[in-house]
Amino acid sequence: MRTLNIDLYSYSELSEEAKEVALKQWQNNSEEISWMDEIVDSLKSCISKAGLHLKDWEIGPESYRSYVTISKFDGEDLEGKRAWAWIENNLFSQFRIPYIGDRRKAVSKYGKYYRAGMITPCPFTGYCFDEELIDALKERILKGDTIREAFEHLAYVASKAIEREWEEQLSEPYFADYADANKFEFTIDGKFWKGV
Repeated sequence: MRTLNIDLYSYSELSEEAKEVALKQWQNNSEEISWMDEIVDSLKSCISKAGLHLKDWEIGPESYRSYVTISKFDGEDLEGKRAWAWIENNLFSQFRIPYIGDRRKAVSKYGKYYRAGMITPCPFTGYCFDEELIDALKERILKGDTIREAFEHLAYVASKAIEREWEEQLSEPYFADYADANKFEFTIDGKFWKGV
């Protein structure tokens, strides 16, 4: 029979040197990007809710490789006020909180972000990235892009969001919170303890 006595530590109990070892190990073994699926779902839903068809796409942490290809649609070359009207009629209007009626009463209890005339927060999927997409569409239309250009630019916006998530996920503060919340255990030198 063999008996092992190993002292195990939480991340916050490790020395600074051991924390560096644990963080490096986390960074080297991280393969999935948290929230990436939600970001992509948000992008797809935004395009779909506008009545557009996504033909092809690639979204990832390298913004230079990310793109969306949308099928031809009526009004794709509109710009300026006419583009703004198209976006309002085909996308935003379905999510605006009405000034009267049952829906207005139902959401009024949620406070200032649910005022009449506003777009319901996170309307496409319920994930906060919906707001970034709305802001990017507004910004691009106001800068003079056509509707097609504004929607195709969303691939870049999504890619940058994924890059931010990845950078955050590999940061020390994120890992410290994650390790302690998930009760990760480490040996004194900072190596993950996986049991015998």
